[in-house]
Amino acid sequence: MLAIEGLHIDLPSAGGRSRVVRGVDLTVEAGETVAIVGESGSGKSLTALSIMNLLPRGAKRRAERLSFANRDLSSLSARQMEDLRGREIGMIFQDPAASFNPTLTIGRQLEEVHIRHCRKGRQIARDRAVELMEMVGMPAASTRLSQYPSELSGGLRQRAMIAMALMCEPSMLIADEPTTALDVTVQAQVLKLLDELRKRTGIAIMVITHDLGVVASVADRVAVMYAGEIVETGRTRDVLATPQHPYTKGLFACVPRIGSGTAPRPGPGAQRLPTISGRIPDRVKLAAGCIFADRCDHVVDPCRAEDIPLVARSSGHADRCLRAAEMQVAHHG
Repeated sequence: MLAIEGLHIDLPSAGGRSRVVRGVDLTVEAGETVAIVGESGSGKSLTALSIMNLLPRGAKRRAERLSFANRDLSSLSARQMEDLRGREIGMIFQDPAASFNPTLTIGRQLEEVHIRHCRKGRQIARDRAVELMEMVGMPAASTRLSQYPSELSGGLRQRAMIAMALMCEPSMLIADEPTTALDVTVQAQVLKLLDELRKRTGIAIMVITHDLGVVASVADRVAVMYAGEIVETGRTRDVLATPQHPYTKGLFACVPRIGSGTAPRPGPGAQRLPTISGRIPDRVKLAAGCIFADRCDHVVDPCRAEDIPLVARSSGHADRCLRAAEMQVAHHG
């Protein structure tokens, strides 16, 4: 459904051009959920926005291949991209409160998507809106259509955003931080909804997140991003069970676990959560070698000599670390 090879994105900055995404390769199959995970600033959202050609002003995108349903996205005109967005690729943006137009009702905004792309009348569009609002579990769906975004709770706005993304039965859905700012109960409901939609419709889903709980709940495969590069990728169960790259291990170690002794406040028997020391490198003046080298506890001189390729260690599981195999042997030993 989606094939990305050698994706690079540069943004203008005070010191020159910042290389915010470097050499990303990624595929998403029909009926599959792929998660991109990493800390803030790793390039996850920009990777997703580049697919929709919604990058900020001044951004430059280039790729060896950027293909959706066997069509070259790089060659599409602005009008062709407008036809594709919403019709064939739906997107759930990070903040529904900011993404909806506050001056129009929820119903009007859902209807406009259907009228623009499906060329049907307003009554058919309204019926479709009610159908989808019910599908996403919106209580009193027909009544909600007359409400404004500010009248809905965060969880209901998120459901309305999902309904709007699905108005024209797209082949692919991009969900950018779909559970941000939601309480844990609503998070679980939204994740269950996305998984049920995938199973019911066969839609391809790309989930952008920093939450490993989201990854474990819905993703078939996961790509871990750091400073604009994919440093590890594979089936979710493999990456979660046997992370290979030091950054992936550090990211997983930072997650609080019940019974681990970690606590938000100091107290008897409490332990500090592990952290990854240092900062994300300046992407205007990137040095040669592993992009994680300055923060890695296992770095050796060869790590700084040249850029590290993404190497497969087992079927479908690859990482960008010179010492991954060596450390895995030492761990099992």
